[in-house]
Amino acid sequence: MSFIYSIKSDVPQYKYDQYEVYELMAPHIEPRQRNIFKVLLRSTKIRQRYFSGDLEHLIQGALANNVTQKFEIWETESLNYLSKQIEQLLNESGLSADQIDGICVNSTSGVITPGLDVLLADLFNLREDIVRFPFFSYACTGGLIAMNRMSEYLRLYPNKCLIYCCTETNSPHLQLTDTMSSLMHNSIFGDGFATILMVGAEHDLAAGAQVEIRDTKSMLITQGRKSLTYTMDNTGFKGQLSASLPDILKANIKKPVEELLCNNNIGKEDLRYVVTHIGGPKVIRLITEALGLPDDIISTSLETYRNYGNQGSVSILNSLMKELEGNEEQGLSMFMAMGPGISIELSHAILRPWKNSDKQASQSACQHKEHKQKTVV
Repeated sequence: MSFIYSIKSDVPQYKYDQYEVYELMAPHIEPRQRNIFKVLLRSTKIRQRYFSGDLEHLIQGALANNVTQKFEIWETESLNYLSKQIEQLLNESGLSADQIDGICVNSTSGVITPGLDVLLADLFNLREDIVRFPFFSYACTGGLIAMNRMSEYLRLYPNKCLIYCCTETNSPHLQLTDTMSSLMHNSIFGDGFATILMVGAEHDLAAGAQVEIRDTKSMLITQGRKSLTYTMDNTGFKGQLSASLPDILKANIKKPVEELLCNNNIGKEDLRYVVTHIGGPKVIRLITEALGLPDDIISTSLETYRNYGNQGSVSILNSLMKELEGNEEQGLSMFMAMGPGISIELSHAILRPWKNSDKQASQSACQHKEHKQKTVV
């Protein structure tokens, strides 16, 4: 097993409700498509979204096909928020940067070489033997896929401590074309940044961790690979969404969920929390119906979606943080995300109630250990 000690999630400063998005984008959409766009915005049930720049400026960048600007925004905003979150996690945990054994960065909305993991390692002066885990191209599933792979690594190395960063700046990739996929992309996606401190079972922080990850499950449905894609053209990244996606997910979601629960000797009725990526209202409705889940068990994830939109891979991590903020009772949980591939990713976990005494005890243990190490040196 592995543990999430703590999690941080942030959004950029530019906030827009759906009406404001329509008013700013409608002049750049063919008149015959404007009413469709308005209906789509309303049907998403999203209250507001957060963008990595002034929307008018982002629209001008899209009109100019300014791909350089899109990646510069991604790099600048990602480093800004992720570095703040890492610093917060180190301060809260009592760890120093040289006690971090590995760093993972997951993103699909930007790319750079050397990667953000290298830039963050340099910024925090992480050790030379730091283990790196760069993740790219998983899109909406990536938040959970990367977390699960980190969890599996920590099962093999239970005394290790990892920093996992997830960043998506979808807003610079506005698509000013009149296809249904473009209109849908412009109606649901928002930006976000999240960082998690993860440890193995033998690490000093495990006792005060908020989440215990017990098992993971993956499923890849290559027959549906063309129903959800994120490709590159001369305007930047371009999303394509097929109307067949909800039906593909509905037909396949039950098998991996039942296998995960069966492998851990639990039933759906034993789950107290389900944290899921909400791709959109139609997708999640079909999935919950297929699984026979009550609406209230995903209420936190639904509320997060309504307040932030689809943040890509960050969505499930933001939902997890919101679930933990209101968590007062320990309970069995399942994490669930779906994305291109078509991929389905699941986790079985225990969410623990927040206990300041546990946090303080863990911090004291780490600080005491660090003091002894420095004394010996």
